[in-house]
Amino acid sequence: MATLSARSAHMTVSPIRQVMDLAESLEGVIRLEVGEPDFSTPEPIVHAAQRALDEGWTKYTATAGIGPLRQAIARYESPKVGRELVGSREICVAIGGTNALYLTFLGLLNPGDEVLVPDPGWPQYQNIIRLIGGVPVPYVLDAANEFQVDRDSVVAGLSPRTKAILINSPANPTGSVLGTDDLSFFAQLAQERDLWIVSDEVYDRIIFDGLTHHSIAALSGMAERTV
Repeated sequence: MATLSARSAHMTVSPIRQVMDLAESLEGVIRLEVGEPDFSTPEPIVHAAQRALDEGWTKYTATAGIGPLRQAIARYESPKVGRELVGSREICVAIGGTNALYLTFLGLLNPGDEVLVPDPGWPQYQNIIRLIGGVPVPYVLDAANEFQVDRDSVVAGLSPRTKAILINSPANPTGSVLGTDDLSFFAQLAQERDLWIVSDEVYDRIIFDGLTHHSIAALSGMAERTV
């Protein structure tokens, strides 16, 4: 009988997906389970997409993304990291965040390499790492302290096999935001132990309570080891 790969046995169904499936069978459910904006796609984006179709932008493009888009992303991201990014060398366009994480860990990990990941955190972090052959090692976001990082658990999770630390700020699903002290803590670990930092900042514009988002890539010595 034809079989699936051994790695597929390590994949788990996201609890969020299970909740979504249950909600489909119920009426009057208020949807709070996915990070999806409740507004329609802005008209300028709709019109730009329509114009691109009319103008024949329907063929294969450069693997890393079209040049003008990469340059525009570089201009947008440069102020956040405190230096001028070069779109042709430092920006790669992916098909969403999941695809970006797959590509990142495919490029960073060898079989058995360990990655520290936040817990609680987005369930797919661990699935992606396992599928590639890596080992996710959870570190604690302390519920009693507004889901801030438990630094002792981070240090306890380090081993000779640690290759990277994944951070997520603002965090999914907790909403916590890493302050500059925590970012400096992660930066120091990465530099002392020669680790990569994979920084998921997809919610950087959805912040409340007067908090401010900071990118770890802006810290001294971190640009070359942050994805």
